[in-house]
Amino acid sequence: MSISKTTILKNIVISPAINAADTDNNSGWPRVVIKYTDTFTDPDDITLPITRDRLEVLYKFSNEENGDLTDFSEENELIQSICTAIWS
Repeated sequence: MSISKTTILKNIVISPAINAADTDNNSGWPRVVIKYTDTFTDPDDITLPITRDRLEVLYKFSNEENGDLTDFSEENELIQSICTAIWS
């Protein structure tokens, strides 16, 4: 029995900054909302496949107090390009 997982990037939504004048906080930068669909399958399990949608939200700062930027280097190449463009 071996369960496999497939993830599909469904859409990316860029939400505008809440307060563009406040560039020291996440509210001053756009946020990225990513929707994925995960499918779990196993040919030996009659209860599978199971599909679920998942949202991920990326902000410019992972820790606003320290000014730590979010590390998005593990994200899909398209998402990396978008984050670089909107947060530079």
